[in-house]
Amino acid sequence: PYLAEAPGVPGVLFAHDLEFRARAAAGGAADGSRGGFAARHEAAAERAALAAAPRVWFLTEGDRAGAVAEAGVDPARAAVLPYGLALDGELAPRREGDPEEERDSVLLFGSFAADFNRDALVFLLDDILPALRALKPEARVTVAGGGLDETARRRVETAGARAVGEVRSVRAALLRAAVVLVPLRFGGGLRIRLLEALALERAVVGTPVGVLGMGPRDGQEVLAGETAAELAGQVARLLEDPALRRRLGAAGRAWVEAHHGLEPARREQARLVEGAREER
Repeated sequence: PYLAEAPGVPGVLFAHDLEFRARAAAGGAADGSRGGFAARHEAAAERAALAAAPRVWFLTEGDRAGAVAEAGVDPARAAVLPYGLALDGELAPRREGDPEEERDSVLLFGSFAADFNRDALVFLLDDILPALRALKPEARVTVAGGGLDETARRRVETAGARAVGEVRSVRAALLRAAVVLVPLRFGGGLRIRLLEALALERAVVGTPVGVLGMGPRDGQEVLAGETAAELAGQVARLLEDPALRRRLGAAGRAWVEAHHGLEPARREQARLVEGAREER
């Protein structure tokens, strides 16, 4: 409807998350907050909007590729609008006075008001943590981020992990972690904590949904796994190999600088805007 109200004006649909894909994937997830007639109606409306928009910008390559493959969006109309990060200040490399990396420490960090993060927490506690304990009994898992209610906190503690909830300093929490875990089973959109972890040269392990859709490569900037056993194996491997952690951390920082630094992001944003302005 908006396109018809502004004839002759460049039109761009900005899709920060492909909700119809998340809803479909969440059908068997632990948290059943999505579904039903309303969700199906909204998914149909989203597909129609994607098909109608003269141009569509996404925040991640994973969402762009998903829209092309699953919603019939013409690749020529689809692009990624890069998110720029200030890589000095809180996201500068480790400096004097920062907390040291803690031995055998694994961090799950996110907002647990989001259903995909709540599902990731269940996946961690029920499946990944037991597999990790079998490989690396001394591993210490911390769960950080807002939205952890008392029930979730008790579940974390019962599983033998540590729940800290919201933290004063994201930088300090990430720098203490030897490994950052991103075990998402569904969802889309930008992974801010992933970008911050890579910028701070952390070794990251995650599912393809959690890490690869943003653009980092398995075995080069991150390590990926689908199953609990695969993820636990990757985490254990990193905990036992400081040199590999350092290599992935350096590569992750370089990848963020190249793709999400402020200047590269500004240049690509300007290019996309100019391209849209030229087309009516």
